Amino acid sequence: MRGFAACLRTDYQRDLPRFLRLRRRPSTNAYTDLHHGAARDLVHRVVPVTSSVIATRPLGANVAASVVLGRRMVADSRNLMFYFRMMPDGTLVFGGRGDITGRRDDPAVYKGLEKGLAATFPQAAGAPIAYRWSGKVAVTMDDFPHVGRLSPRIAYAMGYGGRGVALANLMGRLLTDVVRGFPVDGGPMGGCNFRPFPLHALRVPGMRILAGWYRFKDSRAAAAARRFRPARDG
Repeated sequence: MRGFAACLRTDYQRDLPRFLRLRRRPSTNAYTDLHHGAARDLVHRVVPVTSSVIATRPLGANVAASVVLGRRMVADSRNLMFYFRMMPDGTLVFGGRGDITGRRDDPAVYKGLEKGLAATFPQAAGAPIAYRWSGKVAVTMDDFPHVGRLSPRIAYAMGYGGRGVALANLMGRLLTDVVRGFPVDGGPMGGCNFRPFPLHALRVPGMRILAGWYRFKDSRAAAAARRFRPARDG
């Protein structure tokens, strides 16, 4: 879950001014607050949010075939969304937002995901859970990742919000141009839009309030969908 992020410190070699010698730096993203140095300037621009995943034991062939057609990766439209995928061996992988305080070793943390799995796929309800794990994703103020510079010697690409597997490839190409000194048009993902969170120190109680509001909106949307669902013939 430590998606790609970069904080690169570059030195021009005296005899090769057109090339960069890169010092190794950690990929931090949602874990930027654990590192010191230049990356500390980025801490207040992202909020680490825990994402948790459960994986069932392989389901029976009939159940597996009825869950996700084509073994596609799917995410729903909830505010506190679930995402899921059927693996080739019949394992159902089901994920969503984790514990706000970052707990990951307590099995109780994953009960909400197990209930969500059962509600989404009743045919898989009660399937034994083989694996549980969690990690952090970096959420930004505008929900976009950003690429840019902190200084002439430090560049970054981060804030993927759980979408780093796809977006880090694009951001990596943009970051290469930033490091080489080329002009980069990142649009809404440019560095000038990468603003710090107000009252960042209060992010945990703020996330609790926001999560409660999102749960309320999701429950209202689900109730409305049930109310207006067409009756089946027969």
